[in-house]
Amino acid sequence: AIKSLSNEQWSWVVFDAGCWGYISVTIGTLVPLIFKQDTPSSEKAYVTELWANAVAFGTLLSGLICPLIGAGIDLMALRRFAMAVTSILTIFFITLFAFVDQSQWLLLLFLAVLGNMFVGILQSIYNSIITHVSDSSETDMVFISSFQCVLGNAGAMVIMKILALDSIRDRKFSGEAAMEGNSLSSGFIHISFCVAAIWFVVLGLPFLLLYQETPPQLGNISFNSVLRSSWASFRLSLVNVELMKYMIATILFSDAAATLDSVYQVYASEIGVSTETLLAAAVANRWIALVSAVGWYFAAVQPWSSSGGAAGGAVGGAGGCFLGSIVLTL
Repeated sequence: AIKSLSNEQWSWVVFDAGCWGYISVTIGTLVPLIFKQDTPSSEKAYVTELWANAVAFGTLLSGLICPLIGAGIDLMALRRFAMAVTSILTIFFITLFAFVDQSQWLLLLFLAVLGNMFVGILQSIYNSIITHVSDSSETDMVFISSFQCVLGNAGAMVIMKILALDSIRDRKFSGEAAMEGNSLSSGFIHISFCVAAIWFVVLGLPFLLLYQETPPQLGNISFNSVLRSSWASFRLSLVNVELMKYMIATILFSDAAATLDSVYQVYASEIGVSTETLLAAAVANRWIALVSAVGWYFAAVQPWSSSGGAAGGAVGGAGGCFLGSIVLTL
């Protein structure tokens, strides 16, 4: 089945190995720890709240921006361009976060918001493109997205192992120890962010080269036409019951997952869990996610509905995986 993937589909899947690997190293692991580490002593008591609010505000901005730019991207056939621009901006602001001096804490906070915002926009655009790289069948979309989940988690695990995040105490970067007490050294931070960015670029570039953009929609495209298209899409979601149920479920799941992801690293560090332990746990989490993704993959591609009728389709296959992931996350 894997051999049936086209070059374009392979490149879309491999892009996630680069993107998710980059996000796992930076926003998912190191950025919250650096944020906690660089927070002024006067604000230490509120660091978990500040980080959670930075993530929430960045996510809110991406949620407000995505419908508008999504309509424009569809009308002007700029999916590849949008992927390239959001990838570049994501890397730029997150890398800038790593290199800003800790004395400029408000700038760090601002960059954290922008980094989370562009991560949200990038992931939204990327995930929407599955409808263009797969055929119209649900089976094909489930197969490709499940395989993408497996390879994405594998990519994250590999880059985290390359950076030896699970054995950081014994590593040296740029001639200095990776850790100074319970704090990450600047040399380790800079090299880790740069290596992760290179990983993202190398694995993401094939998709930008191989993706076959659909022709733009005809007619005079203006800002008003983009707004009208956005409003028409919103109205369509109100009358499409299945689409509305999917949107509500996705919003609830994404909100719960984002909230947990945004606070657990900072909160754990705040209550005394060492940075070394948190980094090792982050790598272990990628291993668990990889094994889980393989399990979800085999569960999702099973023809449950054909053997169990409507009830079988409700409890198995893609629907069962979606429900199961929500329950386990909560």
